[in-house]
Amino acid sequence: MSKGFFALVLCAQTAVGQKFAAFDAAVSSSVYSSKSFAAELAVAESSGYWCSVGHHAPGDVVSWTGEFNSRRQISGVQLRWSYAPAEVKVLTSADGGNFEEAAAWRRIARAEPSFEETVMFARPVAAKAVMVLMRGPKPWGYFGLAHAAALSGPASFMLVSGAPSREEQCAVAGPKGLRAEACLGAMVAGEGKEIFSLSEDGQLKTQSGQCLGLRSGGLVFRTCAAGQGAWEVTADGQVKQGGVCLMLSGERVEAVDCGEAAALGSDKFFEVAVTAQDPAAVVAVQSMGSLLKASVERQRKLMARLQALLPRLASCKSSSLKGLSPRVEFSLAAAGQSASGVNLGQKIGERFGPGVGEANSVLLESAKVLKTVAAAAR
Repeated sequence: MSKGFFALVLCAQTAVGQKFAAFDAAVSSSVYSSKSFAAELAVAESSGYWCSVGHHAPGDVVSWTGEFNSRRQISGVQLRWSYAPAEVKVLTSADGGNFEEAAAWRRIARAEPSFEETVMFARPVAAKAVMVLMRGPKPWGYFGLAHAAALSGPASFMLVSGAPSREEQCAVAGPKGLRAEACLGAMVAGEGKEIFSLSEDGQLKTQSGQCLGLRSGGLVFRTCAAGQGAWEVTADGQVKQGGVCLMLSGERVEAVDCGEAAALGSDKFFEVAVTAQDPAAVVAVQSMGSLLKASVERQRKLMARLQALLPRLASCKSSSLKGLSPRVEFSLAAAGQSASGVNLGQKIGERFGPGVGEANSVLLESAKVLKTVAAAAR
């Protein structure tokens, strides 16, 4: 329960505040059933979803296109997958017929079939249609969208590296420029250092209001001022100022020649839209974490006292110990539960409260002590 509470509080900030433009109609190049899984089902919020015919070959490209009745100014598209592909690319059309690339092919790292993601464009565009291209079927064999909507207003975003990594890496503001950090860890910290925005003149701004600039070939944050140089996020994922691009290099994000960065293959960053970080949410999580830490420590002390009394159990009457067995079984069951893999709730618990491992350790030790007490009651 506490782990879910942490995730809800911290992530609520990404679910509100963004403006969306709903599509008026939709078509697709593949559909499992035009009656039950039509492309239009991904336009409105409903229990239905669009689904492709399935059994796609690795090189097959399937499209889903959302259409507006009139041209709209948009900056990205939000996709709620039912069956995610291995790769996605987005095209836009100002007239509904001629399409151009708004976001290049990007690999989807998440392993689950259903989740929500936002694909940001290099710059706002006027569009009458948005085409989502999918390729690379995963084990489930289908492509499916539960809902799609365009982003119609300016948004803050994270810069997620496209370089292969065990955990997705984000560019994070540091005292000496940019550093690379696991996106999940940066989000859990609740400091907002992974959140950026572009000013009207193209400066890359942090939540604290500083702007990223170049100095002697390196990256620095400084007070924003006109004429400091504009950053551009290109359709193929380069974040560049003139001929200099951001590049992931170990635990650092460096500024290097764009050609060199492209040759090394660590020059791709993708914008993931978020809203402004909410400090109040972090305070709430910290307070809950302190309470849970105190609870775990109290439980540990109680079990230590009970262990010290175990040698005296033989002198106790069995009748006074009856009724403990159900509690022992419950404790054992709780102690056996653990999160599989790294997830947001687990990360939040480890940072702000007792980690999953620490909590389970206390539960397991409690179960062992209570099992000994229950055995003495038989």
